[in-house]
Amino acid sequence: MKKHLNSIKLFVTGGHVTPAVALMEAVKERHPNWQMVFVGRTHALGGTSVESEEQKIVERDGYRFLPLKAGRLTRAWDIQTIWSLVNVPVGFFQAIVYCLREKPDAIVSFGGYVALPVVLSGWALGISSITHEQTFVPGLANRIISRVAAKICVSFAEVVRFFPKQKTIVTGLPVRQGFMKPSNMTSVPPEENFPLLYITGGATGAVSLNELIFPVLSRLTRRFRIVHQTGRVSYEKAVKIRNALPESQQKRYIILQYIPMSELSGILRDASIVVGRSGANTVYELAMMGKVAVLVPLPWSAGGEQQKNAAWLAQHGSARVVNQKQVNAQDLANTIETLWADHKQMQQRALNFANKIPGDGAKRMLAQLETVLGI
Repeated sequence: MKKHLNSIKLFVTGGHVTPAVALMEAVKERHPNWQMVFVGRTHALGGTSVESEEQKIVERDGYRFLPLKAGRLTRAWDIQTIWSLVNVPVGFFQAIVYCLREKPDAIVSFGGYVALPVVLSGWALGISSITHEQTFVPGLANRIISRVAAKICVSFAEVVRFFPKQKTIVTGLPVRQGFMKPSNMTSVPPEENFPLLYITGGATGAVSLNELIFPVLSRLTRRFRIVHQTGRVSYEKAVKIRNALPESQQKRYIILQYIPMSELSGILRDASIVVGRSGANTVYELAMMGKVAVLVPLPWSAGGEQQKNAAWLAQHGSARVVNQKQVNAQDLANTIETLWADHKQMQQRALNFANKIPGDGAKRMLAQLETVLGI
């Protein structure tokens, strides 16, 4: 049944907020009259009072946010597990109420335990859904969701085998529009004589990765200009370490707690080497931009997800992978310097691979959503 273009309302849900917001941007650009509501967690994992990243990002970007107390099933049994199990029926009840009250035309899922009650409640009420899988090994939630979703979009061709082939499409990863736009890098003054080394633990930083970098900053700033996105926890320590460096090296160590989207694209564009974690978004963006990287996978990522992501980029010749549990600061510095010595060849491999990576994942997924809506 054809939908009237100006009356579409979407529920967007899931644990991966960055590609979700990228899709929402694409929808807003193509269909400015559509209504979009994000259904997600209000608090971070572990029952803390810390506001969730998805709520902060979604509300900052001007979208409506509906809180959901979804529970998740885990193998470990403790007080948090019991509390999470209590929230399973609560989440389904909330999702049904939201669907009945808001009457969305479709549900867009980005996986995770938060998306499960929303998609299944919608399915029970006859509301179509489309889901996106960002990783190489789908989690339990997306495996269940795939059974009722009208379309399944994936970032990587290697993932198609996990889902019904007839309704699975390789769209690539939805990437935010600001990520690909030119940037003046206002926080990072230019200095042509030193290659740029960008160190990042993601939006909130990575304390353990920072601790590997701190002891070798004096060594690395002799050869590189460094932009270090530390996050809040490590910022003050980084400032103290910078102040102890020789004056000529201090100016080559730029510390940022958080890097806005408006500047991230410029930093990545100019970075000769990127050192960071290997979440699905990170490795896809590095591949898409043709970047050379040293990847330090999060050791406790679910199902070894980050190790698999890092291996994918390394197999295509543009990254080196180090094991956080087996490496010390000097080992990491050695890896960075060895990679720099081989940079020219690795950079060419990275650029060749970038030509094979879909850079319009949001538009491709939107096209599939329009098909689901019958428009």
